[in-house]
Amino acid sequence: MNGHTLPVTLAAALAARHGIVVCNSAGNNGNGGTINTLNGPADADSIITVGAVSSSGTIASFSSQGPTTDVPPRIKPDVDAMGSNNYVATPGTNTYTNGSGTSYSCPLTAGVAALVLSANKNLTPIQVRGILRFFASNHTSPNNTYGWGIIDAQQSVDSARKLDNTAPTIVHVQPFTNTTNTGTITLKARVFDNGIIRYTRSGEAPRIYFRKSTNAGVNWTSYTSANYTSATTLDTFYFQITGSAVGTRVEYYFAAQDIALPNAFCTTLPAGGSGINPPGSTAPSTRFMFNVTNSTVVENNEIPVEYKLYDNYPNPFNPTTKIKFELKEINFVTLKVYDITGKLVTTLVNQKLQAGEYNVDFDGRNLSSGLYIYRIETGDFNDSKKMLMIK
Repeated sequence: MNGHTLPVTLAAALAARHGIVVCNSAGNNGNGGTINTLNGPADADSIITVGAVSSSGTIASFSSQGPTTDVPPRIKPDVDAMGSNNYVATPGTNTYTNGSGTSYSCPLTAGVAALVLSANKNLTPIQVRGILRFFASNHTSPNNTYGWGIIDAQQSVDSARKLDNTAPTIVHVQPFTNTTNTGTITLKARVFDNGIIRYTRSGEAPRIYFRKSTNAGVNWTSYTSANYTSATTLDTFYFQITGSAVGTRVEYYFAAQDIALPNAFCTTLPAGGSGINPPGSTAPSTRFMFNVTNSTVVENNEIPVEYKLYDNYPNPFNPTTKIKFELKEINFVTLKVYDITGKLVTTLVNQKLQAGEYNVDFDGRNLSSGLYIYRIETGDFNDSKKMLMIK
């Protein structure tokens, strides 16, 4: 029981070194005074070994103890949780019963470790163990009977929140700059953090802010905010912008906050906004923008003899340019813009069009200077060209 002999102990230590928080029962071999009564892999270094206490906080008579047998010896267990006369499920039935053992105190501790990680997933296994030890009931005088003592879930989780110094991240790719949809528009954004995003209380949930102008941006409505309408996986949220009449210009941005202590962190996308409860109530200086139009493209009814994608004009441009293409027959067309790394910036056209000549406006006011690539795909024809934005 020296922490580096039993295969199961070596496996537990290896898992901890690879970032897995390992909680393990101390064993039910009783108090042996100064004699090690642990079960492997409870002797492993870097893991959390859990002893059992009764509801009164007294160590259970069956709870195994250290020290380990390496030199110098290490204190074990690390912490304790209730493992005497626990109310537990009866194996193989749909009933409950009472049972005792460090096999019951260990999963309670693992649950608290999971809460700690949910508050700050950047913590290492050693940091999680250190937090549980620090706030345990015997942390001032750890010994081989109680270890550092009975865990404190609330203080441990709050400590993890206080160690959070990372703001949430929001990722959104604007799907279009012009649309013919006058109804409700649903937009998607990924919102993630090293801890928990506030989302259960409506005033603090990830949200979208939008405003509208019907005279080309001369006058704007006040910002309207809305919580997400649905979410998929762990970090993808959907937001809705209410319907707009043709000729409306819409600006929008996203905001989210986490549960860090003592002060939550707030993020807006685009960056630069501020405010919490609700998050992002101060708008950033730049926003995403799209227009509601009769058509996403301007059409010339003269029928071309071939498919063709033209150089944009002007090029270089700041911040707008026109992209011209020709279709010799009716077909479904996509026209997309990518940055130099190949990341999709926006989709300008994604619809079936009649044969003819088309001009599409591209607005890069919310983008940084640099080289961009626009690509058309329709039927058997595809082509790409480069354009340069200089601000």
